[in-house]
Amino acid sequence: MLASLSTACGALGDHLRRKELLERALIINEKEFGKDHVKTATMQVDLGIACGALGEHRRAKELLENAFVIEEREFGKDHLETARTLGHLSNACSALGDHRRAKELLEKVLIVEEREFGKDHLETARTLGHLSNACSALGDHRRAKELLEKVLIVEEREFGKDHLQTARTQETLGNACGALGDHKRKKELLEKVLIIIEREFGKDHMETAGTQVNLGNACGALGDHRRAKDLLERALIINEREFGAHHVETATTLGSLSNACGALGNHRLAKEP
Repeated sequence: MLASLSTACGALGDHLRRKELLERALIINEKEFGKDHVKTATMQVDLGIACGALGEHRRAKELLENAFVIEEREFGKDHLETARTLGHLSNACSALGDHRRAKELLEKVLIVEEREFGKDHLETARTLGHLSNACSALGDHRRAKELLEKVLIVEEREFGKDHLQTARTQETLGNACGALGDHKRKKELLEKVLIIIEREFGKDHMETAGTQVNLGNACGALGDHRRAKDLLERALIINEREFGAHHVETATTLGSLSNACGALGNHRLAKEP
């Protein structure tokens, strides 16, 4: 009953209530079945996910590592249930900055999911996306790009080319292309993304501002400094409203805008704080 109620709370976004219920359920499970029982492991996984949603990534990692030991013993290393726990554990590792461990875990998850679902399944694509993020964080932008190309094929088939999830993958792919110096491809992808983001959130939303900054930087890298300036000025208005004048997001946008102004010969504006 507690577990079912916690699931409902999680679905409603009440992760704190979910965590409280799962803490109680875990105590009961440990008393009834023991600390190394598979039912206890299931509760640890659920609680780990709740902790992660609340930003308690260290606690999440500890719970998920405990659960993994039990599931590996009960199901084996290449079982789907074990792989799912490894996927959650990789998220905790990424959140704690351990991208190398996250990558290693996701490589294992991918082998299991490709065997269980196939290489072009949506579940597999989600793991490919997480793996690409780990590769990117480790500076392996080429591998990240290759993985994202595969994800995009699956998402376009499943959701369509103008779906928000497809757009998010396109933006991440665009950034990977930019990191590899392919600013033309980055710009082409982000032009498509911006249309979808503006349709979904509106022209003055902070999601839109993030895409405008990325697209502005691509335009600047291609020498289109006037377009870059226009995009970055629009993004700056949103960022100042949402984050304030002294936030790091605002400062980053100001830095990019100053570069565009300088390239257009307006060095006075480029120097202004």
